[in-house]
Amino acid sequence: MTDVDNEARRAWFSGNVLPLEGELRSYAKRFQRGADGEADDLVNETFARLISYDGWRELDSPSAFAHRILRNIALDAVRRSKIVSIRAVASFDELGLVDEAPNPEAVAVSRDELRRLMRIVAELPPQARRVFTLKRVYEMSTADIAEQLGLSVSTVEKHLTRALRICSERLGRGEVRQGGTYPGSPWRRLQDRGGET
Repeated sequence: MTDVDNEARRAWFSGNVLPLEGELRSYAKRFQRGADGEADDLVNETFARLISYDGWRELDSPSAFAHRILRNIALDAVRRSKIVSIRAVASFDELGLVDEAPNPEAVAVSRDELRRLMRIVAELPPQARRVFTLKRVYEMSTADIAEQLGLSVSTVEKHLTRALRICSERLGRGEVRQGGTYPGSPWRRLQDRGGET
């Protein structure tokens, strides 16, 4: 960084951020958990992050950005502490902050859906399963899959389309049957007629 860049950054900081000090200190007091000087620490940490922020030239609202940084610092401190005061919890509640971590029910539902998808993939026709796994799990390109399996690119695309359609249909209907495709599937009808699946 050149001296000109440093000078421009300091001028921006002096003109746009330092005047916010009183406002930020008042805002920081809402998150204070009892320690004297905690609001000052929050403001100082906010200033430190702002002065070192590389995207300072693109900021439309330094004030809004500073408030967001301060709130995030305070929230991180609350998450790290083992004892949280009622006052801190109330302050975060007022701001409408919610824990974005999934609740136990959402985790359980996600695990069930993943298990369903794994069963569906396991029941795919062998070549479609190989293509799907190489593409979606190992993130291989279509050309690399074609080379590895000795297939043409268009054949790989057909197998992938088939696998995606089966997964989509079965997940959408919530149907998973051990040992085969679900009733009424075009692949089931083909299998019943002796065709390859």
